[in-house]
Amino acid sequence: MPTLTLHKATPDEIEPLQEIVRLCGEDIGARFGLTFWAPPPPIELMRRHAAEKAVYGVMDGSESVATFTFGLTGWPNESVPFWADASHRAAYLSRLAVRPGHQGQGIGHWCLAEADHLARELDCQTIRLDAIRAFAPPIALYRRLGYAERGVIEWVNWYGIPRELLLMEKMLDGAGER
Repeated sequence: MPTLTLHKATPDEIEPLQEIVRLCGEDIGARFGLTFWAPPPPIELMRRHAAEKAVYGVMDGSESVATFTFGLTGWPNESVPFWADASHRAAYLSRLAVRPGHQGQGIGHWCLAEADHLARELDCQTIRLDAIRAFAPPIALYRRLGYAERGVIEWVNWYGIPRELLLMEKMLDGAGER
């Protein structure tokens, strides 16, 4: 396992993180035939998320090896009927990407553990995320780490392309399941 550190990116530091997402999109397309990050999210969107939420870079020394977005706001329609308890204070994790060539080293698992710590610091009871329903590897990781499937929605991405998303949620210690 590499020695990793977490860095909260400013809007001016987004380009290398968008590049990780782009490279992951190309890799996922080549290996699995899925095109959900090809092309990657617009740089302006990622800059806005860095200003309004938090976009993190995961560093191995001076190299950016992963990224994820984290915040207290989720989808435009927050009243998703699938959550275990809609009244819980929730953190939302999105756009978790590990640079190809660094995958399979536990970096994704490390990022999810960091998300747990961040959520607890924000007094959240749950972490919510979405995953492309057709992309099995990250869904398997999320399940192993305690995320439960809550429902499926159709979402139209930033380029107008519809995607089927699996909504998942992890109850943090002391929050209880229904």
